[in-house]
Formats: sequence, structure tokens, C-alpha cells
Amino acid sequence: MLLMFGAVNAQIGDVKVDGSSAKIYDDKGKYTYKSISLCSNCELSGFNSNYIVITDGSSAKIYDSQGKYTYKSISLCSNCSVKNVTPSGILIKDGSTTKIYDFNGKYTYKSY
Repeated sequence: MLLMFGAVNAQIGDVKVDGSSAKIYDDKGKYTYKSISLCSNCELSGFNSNYIVITDGSSAKIYDSQGKYTYKSISLCSNCSVKNVTPSGILIKDGSTTKIYDFNGKYTYKSY
């Protein structure tokens, strides 16, 4: 008999802020018992089925579906903000322009 053990990389269905943490729910609405601790000036900026973006004022930090920090982030200018997190990228509002970044925190040189 072969037994396989390992973490299943569940998809994110929802992320809900509860006090000082962002709790991760799977695509069936069940709490995964995974969460991200939020600092006093941190906020949930968005998520998709694989990533969560938390903004702390000067940067947008990228977390995986297990709530682990990927050590990838996007530096935000003083008037920049996360507009949305899509399946294909992170949309950063910079004045009248929206720039698209990938989940490695790199600017894709695409904007609208």
C-alpha cells in the first residue's frame, strides 16, 4: 500500500479580515485554518485563487494560498494604490494610469 502525504495547494475562495488577521477560506467556503497577521496600518488589498496582496502603506506584499509571505512585494509611490488583484496580475493605480505587475512583484510594462 502506498501512502502519499503532502500539502494540497488549495485554491483561495475568499479572504476575510477578522480583527488583526486575514483568514483564508477555500473555494468551497470552508475556513482553511490559515491566516495572515495584519499590522496596525496593513490592509487586505485583494486576492485571486492563488495569491493574497496585503498593503502596509509603502508596499504591497504578496502571500501564497497558504498565507505564507512569498518575499515578493511592490514598492508603492506616495500616490499609488492597489486597484485590483486579477488572475493574471496586480493592478496598481498611479495617478491616472493603471500599471500591471506580475506575482513576482515585477512591472510587466503594460498599463492602461
